[in-house]
Amino acid sequence: MSEAKRRGGLLLGGMALAGAAVGGSVLLRQFDAWALGLITRPERRAAVGTPRDHGLAYEEIRLRSADAVDLFGWLIPAPGGAAGHPTLILGHGFSDNSSSLLGFAAWLHGEGYNVLLLDFRGHGQSGGAWTTVGYLEHQDVGAGLAFLRERGLGQVGVMGWSLGGAVAVVSGALYPALAGVIADSTFARLASPLGRAAQMSLHHPAWLATLEGLYGERLVGRSFGFKPLDARPVSLVGRISPRPLLLIHSAEDQLIPVDNSRRLYAAAGEPKELWITPTGEHALGPWQTEPAEYRRRVLGFWARAFGAGR
Repeated sequence: MSEAKRRGGLLLGGMALAGAAVGGSVLLRQFDAWALGLITRPERRAAVGTPRDHGLAYEEIRLRSADAVDLFGWLIPAPGGAAGHPTLILGHGFSDNSSSLLGFAAWLHGEGYNVLLLDFRGHGQSGGAWTTVGYLEHQDVGAGLAFLRERGLGQVGVMGWSLGGAVAVVSGALYPALAGVIADSTFARLASPLGRAAQMSLHHPAWLATLEGLYGERLVGRSFGFKPLDARPVSLVGRISPRPLLLIHSAEDQLIPVDNSRRLYAAAGEPKELWITPTGEHALGPWQTEPAEYRRRVLGFWARAFGAGR
């Protein structure tokens, strides 16, 4: 990043703080519009392949959320057909889409699970101009649950990475029909990755990046009509109990520090598990550095979550 751009980023951060001190100013409104777009309008990436590229039969589906967002997805039935098998809803990360999870879908399918892949609102081939970065996306999962229920598929769990992990936690708290939740490399509150992104990408000092993260979290909630305190995964995670929760994180995660999963674990009820790998990058690090152990823990978790019905 050039020195001019870095200084510009610092200036924008300073403008936000100055604007906040004189609330309602033109300066603040302009900054809010810029920041909101940066946070909630991710680049839409094209899908890289389909389930067919992994030798998987699938059905392309179109759903509509309770708040009227059109959603795109793939239903991959278990070997021998979907009936009688549990279903796992998989959630992708920010500015990504379901095609990034096809590798996970393939091995979970091979273990006898149906897999439902959904592009979250504002991502991939789904509708919606915005993402709320982890909260209102629970309605996307809710649409998936309704679809599965109509198909007679009642045993459902949810697993997500990064943004998808936050959506999984929130959805697990709000939808008792979910049998269990796995969240890999996710955040306890949105302010954490927002602040880290400001520090890493714009090279803002830690104190300013922290303030920007807090301000951004508040801005998203205010803009979409919910209270940030009520929408934070750490505020909701306790409601998943008595259904099981597995949190996975890498100690080397730079975008979402591992302390986020520790905070979620502390706030969660039993049964709960926390697995921290010593190495690995954000999101895919644990899977890439310890694939055998990752498989063992994830498959063991789902076998216990679905119990005798498995």
